[in-house]
Amino acid sequence: MDETKTLSKAIKAGYAVRRPPNFEILNQYWQYCTAKAWPLVAITVHSPRAKYATVEVDLYDTSIDGFPSAALYEILHFLLAHKLKPGSTVSISPRFVHATVALDFVISAAKFFYQSAIDEGICLPQKELIELHLERAGTGQITNTGPRFSFEVRKRILKEASTKEFWEALQKSNCARPPRPKGRGMLRAARPV
Repeated sequence: MDETKTLSKAIKAGYAVRRPPNFEILNQYWQYCTAKAWPLVAITVHSPRAKYATVEVDLYDTSIDGFPSAALYEILHFLLAHKLKPGSTVSISPRFVHATVALDFVISAAKFFYQSAIDEGICLPQKELIELHLERAGTGQITNTGPRFSFEVRKRILKEASTKEFWEALQKSNCARPPRPKGRGMLRAARPV
């Protein structure tokens, strides 16, 4: 993950790594992504001996609606197919995805998040983004209210979250709380914005 120690290397990689002394590179990369209408993808390595790292894609400054539902479904199943840190929380929403994954998988997850956003064509230049926000505000429209949910990484919850029934229930609930899993753990949908 040393390939993102400079802004030019982060741009080439499509993500930046957040760890000391790399904070300034992440800030520069965020500014670059905002200016160029790119998805901001960041990896956080919590310690030198870490077995897991956090990967996230942040579209708040570059997308009005974020990922469509079908893309979020693909992202969820991509994450579920790989090793997630037990006890960590996975958060998925149209404009922000966050998960703690095995260190040997974090770069491929970062590249997948980046490519998913590029393939969907959802990132907009700032001028266009502001114009859309103003236009929608004038007509009373709101931004994407697609699925927003978080879950704790536990075997039973991972099994439930991977089912088509879970996804369909989440879609029908329109971001309301999905059916509560039995037993301990957490699986929740965020409130609509």
